[in-house]
Amino acid sequence: MLEYCKLILEKISFSRRLFRREYRKTFRYLGPKEHFELKKWLRTKMKGNPKPQYNMQVRTITEISQVR
Repeated sequence: MLEYCKLILEKISFSRRLFRREYRKTFRYLGPKEHFELKKWLRTKMKGNPKPQYNMQVRTITEISQVR
């Protein structure tokens, strides 16, 4: 399931709203350990990417994680 979530998030990274919605859905499907791995993967994947939409996604991940 973790690999599927990675695939979906990677494909919808163009839209912050859609990305946020799908990222929140991962809380339903993944356990705490898998979710930590997904978060780590996302930060690694998006940190090195110069595209502006990835910077927005990193902020989105941080915002959602602080709420949880």
